[in-house]
Amino acid sequence: MTEASAPHLTRVQDGQEAVLLSRTVIGRRLDCDLCLSEANVSTVHAAMRWSDGAWTIRDLASRNGVLVNGERISTGADVVVFQGDELTFGAGNTWVVTFAGPPVAVALQLGGREPRVARRGLLVMGPDDSAVSIYQDHRSGWVAERGSVVERLCDGQVITVEGEEWVLRLPTGPPHTHRDEQPPPCIDSVGLTLAVSLDEESVEAWATHAGRRIDLGTRSFLYLMVPLAAVRAEDADAGLPPAEQGWVQVEDLMQMMHATENSVNVSIHRLRRLFAERGIDDAARIIERRAYRRQVRLGAERVSVVRDR
Repeated sequence: MTEASAPHLTRVQDGQEAVLLSRTVIGRRLDCDLCLSEANVSTVHAAMRWSDGAWTIRDLASRNGVLVNGERISTGADVVVFQGDELTFGAGNTWVVTFAGPPVAVALQLGGREPRVARRGLLVMGPDDSAVSIYQDHRSGWVAERGSVVERLCDGQVITVEGEEWVLRLPTGPPHTHRDEQPPPCIDSVGLTLAVSLDEESVEAWATHAGRRIDLGTRSFLYLMVPLAAVRAEDADAGLPPAEQGWVQVEDLMQMMHATENSVNVSIHRLRRLFAERGIDDAARIIERRAYRRQVRLGAERVSVVRDR
């Protein structure tokens, strides 16, 4: 089952789902992105592509053609398709455009397991204590973060996680900008409240967006945001420009939290995943990192820390 936020097709005949990549080649050849085994499907039958905010389909000179809602399209022409449209390749091989949102990062295992799909801009691979976080950094493009090490990525790159190889399919260009009347919450648009117990053993957190409260629960790893919020507030009061506010050396943060570097990295991973699960876009930006300087900071600017008295 694909993530709801990933664009995908669903086959009418059996309910099979296929994630749409930025460019998805459909055909019988084994290296096609969507490989169909039916004899009436051509070796390279069609291609779907995300272009100018919409999905298009092109018949690549197939033998039996491509139908969109029952009508055959011209060979070589790009035809815009919409959510709910039916696409037929050959005869009786019909797929519905189930979700027509923009492409997201996808990891495809070479062994053929179910693909891993990014949620709210964050693709997480592996367990908490050795997780690889893949996201689009506004300075460096797509990156993979393993602990404190950040590696630049490119579309089609193979990475190894827990001994398994995965091929990364990464959208090109800047992150998608929502044109909805009410865009979803993102790190820049939410306000955060951190309620800290008197002994600082417990932190409850919630975000607010457009008058709506998004509960983040009470979790120990939420405490990571408390010292980072304090540093960011101090820098803002001192008049530092926003781009320079809140940066902390990893070693200093370890002392503030009385924690090891590994436990700090696990908390970062859990925070990002939590924000993604709560539907907040750009979830990886809740903690930003300058790996070359060994610095991190809290990505959210509007933070209120409330302490029990």
